Amino acid sequence: MKLNLGCGTNIKEGWTNLDMVNHKGVDVIHDMNNFPYPFEDNTFDEVLLSHILEHLENPQKTIEELYRITKHEGSIKIVVPHFSSWSVWGDPTHKRGYNSGALSHMDVNLKYKERFASRCHSSIIENDIDFIIKKKIIFNGLYGIFQPFVNLHNVTMWRYERFLSGIFPADVMEFILIPVKDKDDVSRSKDDE
Repeated sequence: MKLNLGCGTNIKEGWTNLDMVNHKGVDVIHDMNNFPYPFEDNTFDEVLLSHILEHLENPQKTIEELYRITKHEGSIKIVVPHFSSWSVWGDPTHKRGYNSGALSHMDVNLKYKERFASRCHSSIIENDIDFIIKKKIIFNGLYGIFQPFVNLHNVTMWRYERFLSGIFPADVMEFILIPVKDKDDVSRSKDDE
């Protein structure tokens, strides 16, 4: 099953389309600021959340809900404005912009996860949810020439954001989150390194 969260009028055939407004084609009407979401655990193979997370009051709780309703090794695609984009604060309903490290505290593949967790507010990590996270900074127009170089590695993303994003702004961040619910899979993948 596939879930299109905050779909608005972008109705996807073959998907469960959820929005807080009863647009034509919406299957489930629900305000995403209200928890829990009206779905059983491990229901969806694929979830899309495009240009929604930046509007929500509690993005951490939202991601915890996405973890709950998505199957082990399913796929959650999140698209949000990059903090350097002109559109981040052009919309008064945006609560925040995002950078490449925004979800790092949940990435099982990052070696500094434990150090980050130790200095992080405990409520952020209290539910011990883990994802394999793939991310990409996306540029529009002529700045698109930077995209392959910026997205080479976490370090090149960080250096771009730290030193060049004010000169060459990006458009959006794209995150693909793959829930890891079988902790044995995580220990096996770490043993393989």
